[in-house]
Amino acid sequence: MEHCHKLKEYAQFVGEVRKRLDRGARLEEAADEAVTHCIKEGILAEFLIAHRAEVNEVILTEYDEQFHIASEKELSRLEGLEQGIKALIEAYAELGIPRNKIVEKLEEKFSLSKEASEEHGECKIKCVSYR
Repeated sequence: MEHCHKLKEYAQFVGEVRKRLDRGARLEEAADEAVTHCIKEGILAEFLIAHRAEVNEVILTEYDEQFHIASEKELSRLEGLEQGIKALIEAYAELGIPRNKIVEKLEEKFSLSKEASEEHGECKIKCVSYR
């Protein structure tokens, strides 16, 4: 039963951090305020008093790692999309499809703005034509 109680207190602590983040606090501020609040309320108090600095460090490290992973996933997704766009441009250019038609297809297939599709189209058309 002691372990279940500690798990419940940990969930309360995490809830306090999230509540402060939802209110717009920076992560460091939210973590520190949650630690202070939980100590006052007797939630994981002994542990938080003894390990306050480590708790804050773990929260910041964990957040940074999750942010980094999410950033890497988004970067990979965008790189994949860009490779797909370049392959499409190259295929259309090799078939002799006019530049304006390639731009139209980019806008249609990838929901790109005219400026973005023209930017990709110009770059790849030049690259293909100089091969």
